[in-house]
Amino acid sequence: MPTDKPTATFRHLSAQAREAGVRAAFQRATEIGELHVFAYASLVWRPCFSSAACVPGNLEGHERDWCMWTVEARGSPEHPGLGLGLIASSNNCSGYLLTVAPPHWHAALEAMWEREMLTGVYQPVWCPVSIDVGIKEALVFVIDPTHPQYAGGLDMQAQAELIAKASGELGTNREYLELTVASMR
Repeated sequence: MPTDKPTATFRHLSAQAREAGVRAAFQRATEIGELHVFAYASLVWRPCFSSAACVPGNLEGHERDWCMWTVEARGSPEHPGLGLGLIASSNNCSGYLLTVAPPHWHAALEAMWEREMLTGVYQPVWCPVSIDVGIKEALVFVIDPTHPQYAGGLDMQAQAELIAKASGELGTNREYLELTVASMR
């Protein structure tokens, strides 16, 4: 296990920084004429916004990985847990494409920035996601490997030990794992 595991909570983005992200995402959705979000972990089983549709999707060039420290939601500074993030790879990631109806775009984006971009650990990007009827451009939250919350490179044994011990404000890290696995079945 790396010696640089977190010992405190991570600095939260300012309200102004989150607001700027929401504005940029809203502008991009307006340009596209649609707002789709790719969900690959907790957004599948605990979305923070209403979606008009939810269909299976596939994101190329990324994979789901236990690569993010969590010391609030599913862990603590004493027993940090791990969250799932998307990392660039030659693999593909299955998930769900959530469609947000236009009247709800702003509220949905605000909710996502409050939850997914609380510390800025993700880079919000727009990527093509394949679904049964074609390809849709979607908002995707990809891990920022330069962020101090990035926990990439842990072997499976270290990941399992961290997940088994961690618990935070939203419950245990193990429950997060179980809910994600169940939702992807």
